[in-house]
Amino acid sequence: MNIYAYRLPHENRIVAGCSDFLVEGMVKNSFLISPFGRDQRVMSIPVDKEIIPEEIDLLMAEEYKRSETKEERSTTRSEHKEMVERTIASIRNGKFDKCVMARIIVEEGRVKISQLLKRLSDDHPGAFIFMYHTAEHGTWVGASPEVLLLKRGNEIRSMALAGTRAAGSEEEWSDKNVAEQRIVADYITRQFTESGIEPTVSAATTHRAGNVEHLMTEIRGKVSDLSEAERLAERLSPTPALAGYPVDAAIEHIEQTEPFDRGGYGGYCGVIDLYGNISLYVNLRSLRIEKEHYTLYVGGGIMPDSDPDDEWQETEMKSLTIRDALTKREESN
Repeated sequence: MNIYAYRLPHENRIVAGCSDFLVEGMVKNSFLISPFGRDQRVMSIPVDKEIIPEEIDLLMAEEYKRSETKEERSTTRSEHKEMVERTIASIRNGKFDKCVMARIIVEEGRVKISQLLKRLSDDHPGAFIFMYHTAEHGTWVGASPEVLLLKRGNEIRSMALAGTRAAGSEEEWSDKNVAEQRIVADYITRQFTESGIEPTVSAATTHRAGNVEHLMTEIRGKVSDLSEAERLAERLSPTPALAGYPVDAAIEHIEQTEPFDRGGYGGYCGVIDLYGNISLYVNLRSLRIEKEHYTLYVGGGIMPDSDPDDEWQETEMKSLTIRDALTKREESN
């Protein structure tokens, strides 16, 4: 069984559904999934049967019986420090300009998905709340602040979201954060241009996402048809915000350095309706759920002047999006 649920930003209703089918490619009236990496297949869960969110827990109880447990452990602080230091050295040696390093946090316990979705929806009204499960991709839940691609009619929009600090900071953005975000904005703008889409680029603004805030630039344009938007989405993912820059060199470093498979983290998911309107968001601020444990994925962009201790603290702040919702779940049981 393939299962999905989502709540669009600033809406109230959590939409959920299931299907026996999983179709390759972007299919209208579907929930879309694409994992992290280059040349990943986009898969669609057709909107066959709508369910209420509480039914997800019953369906997942059956799915857990058929799924294999993925054994893994949390990334230690010393392991994370070594990854960051190795990445800084590679940047200074000219292998790439930026690379995103992630770590995982593994916790024991069972998660009631319908309750977690409700908590995330209440706590993060401006985020894209999502859940999906397939045998191929596993079970993911998240509250993403980052648009990959929105399409309404012929209008499209993407977002360059990078640089991180604690929410409510009053000082100026650091040079490191400004440079990190500019790499992402320039990359997305270039993908528009090279796709034959004239971009309109906004000024960078501060965008709050839970306990942290980022620098954000919007890039807008127009497409002639759905296929043009599909090709752009393929070019955009993963952006330097989740991989690094140059993207291919950064992905190669990630695969050689991180001791785990990112799976859905850093890829994207979202919905396409009957009319070809698209809402795609990056899979981040997320966790992968199994029967007896769950795994949080958090990362940060490494630049030449990054400090390993600061990078660890950044991932700690980002993990609170999910951890706070899980803590409320435990307190209410």
